[in-house]
Amino acid sequence: RHARFNGQHLIQRLPADMVENQMMFLNIARFRAEDFAPGHLIRGNRVAGNLFAGTKQSLEWWYAAFYAAWEDYAEAGLFAGKDQHMMATACARNLTNCYLAQPIFDGRKLDRIQRWFCMAFILSGVTVMHRVE
Repeated sequence: RHARFNGQHLIQRLPADMVENQMMFLNIARFRAEDFAPGHLIRGNRVAGNLFAGTKQSLEWWYAAFYAAWEDYAEAGLFAGKDQHMMATACARNLTNCYLAQPIFDGRKLDRIQRWFCMAFILSGVTVMHRVE
């Protein structure tokens, strides 16, 4: 957590077009066509695993979806310790339940740390974002 937000509620606002059954994730790379193939297990980063947001309803869906993906990785003999892969797989299986956000920083390039942790700035309302569809 960035020192700028100490003592504050992290989530100041959620996007107006986010519905109750959606989880919000920071989209860091485009999903590929093969990511949506039945049974495909993603082995690359599409979403950041460090911070996500949702309602109680969406968290209940997310819990089941994440651990279903985790079991599929384990059954396939793949490393199941990289949460971003399982998170992306769960989203690809039901993209309508995942709200994918990207920050808008007025055209300036983000460094590696800013890119991975900017969800805190989005949820706090410091940075505007756009939805990836």
